[in-house]
Amino acid sequence: MCFSPPGFEQINAYWEIVQPISMSGFCIPFSTEAEHVGILRSSTSGASAAVLARLTAHSRALFAVLPAGLARRHLGNPAASVRIELLYAQPVLLSGLAAMVLGKSDLEALDQHHKVKLEGLLRLYPGTPLPFVYLLAGCLPASAVLHLRQLTLLAMVARLGPECPLYQYGAFILNNPPPRTRSSSALPWFIQVRQISHQYGLPDPSEVLSAPPTKAAWKSLAKRKV
Repeated sequence: MCFSPPGFEQINAYWEIVQPISMSGFCIPFSTEAEHVGILRSSTSGASAAVLARLTAHSRALFAVLPAGLARRHLGNPAASVRIELLYAQPVLLSGLAAMVLGKSDLEALDQHHKVKLEGLLRLYPGTPLPFVYLLAGCLPASAVLHLRQLTLLAMVARLGPECPLYQYGAFILNNPPPRTRSSSALPWFIQVRQISHQYGLPDPSEVLSAPPTKAAWKSLAKRKV
């Protein structure tokens, strides 16, 4: 995969012609997408490819358990259906996304997909107001659960200590933030987590890195705030 700054995508085609990659005499073509550690990476800007892959995997996971009484005409217990979705399908939906920087449109796509699936499990009419769907289901939107996972990763990096390269990178970025950009997907991960922390009234990530909280205390605080 060949990555280039936005607006310079033609450089990829140039290097593919000028300096191709070969192995054992066979030319290896460049790829625009590739899966790595369970996350679909794309050379194009944004994380839409990874989000789309997660939406498809979530639908497959739900279809696999529909015969257990989750379908609309099975007359199963809606509360049990939501519980099964929470335990079996939701981890598939959010797998690997916490380590990525998602834009506003990506988060909206996650929430909309999650809301539509909950409507089906609860036997609600399409277009039911979103607050009512989550109130009846007794669960958080997909974006809020993703925020919890990102906050958990932040605390994990803090507990790794100053010897960890991730810790060093996070401390540098937080103390030397890059210039503001219109696109939220162009922000470094630690800067996006800073915005999430401020959104929920949590301590700044720089404070978390300097004084790492215990796993239980941070998990309880983040869950209560979110």
